[in-house]
Amino acid sequence: MKAQLMKHYVITRVLHQSQEDSPTEGLIGAPLAGGSFPLHLSALSPDMLLRKLCAHFSIPPEEMDFGTEAEDALGKISFTRLETAAGYQASEADITRWKAGHQKLYSTDYLTRSYECTPVSIAPQGK
Repeated sequence: MKAQLMKHYVITRVLHQSQEDSPTEGLIGAPLAGGSFPLHLSALSPDMLLRKLCAHFSIPPEEMDFGTEAEDALGKISFTRLETAAGYQASEADITRWKAGHQKLYSTDYLTRSYECTPVSIAPQGK
């Protein structure tokens, strides 16, 4: 009996860029050094992959921005969230202190791409 090869969807890397945010003035100052980090997520459907990404970053799906199909199979996914100086998602308490002028928070933009992968069966040599 042959094993069935199934398509799956993956994300392997995330880019990010932060800039100080002000509750009254919006983005202020120069952007901080950005970067990227590996993030290995895979799923059997695009919806499952999106749910995993949302859970990883604690972001609701409606806050995600999706690229067009013309860019590639699923395309780019981007979102922004408020973070502390340590890079953690800002809590309600952090946001309250930020609005009162007692704490700095940073608007961090994230960008990743999802890809559709189709496994290929490779027959052993000599058979």
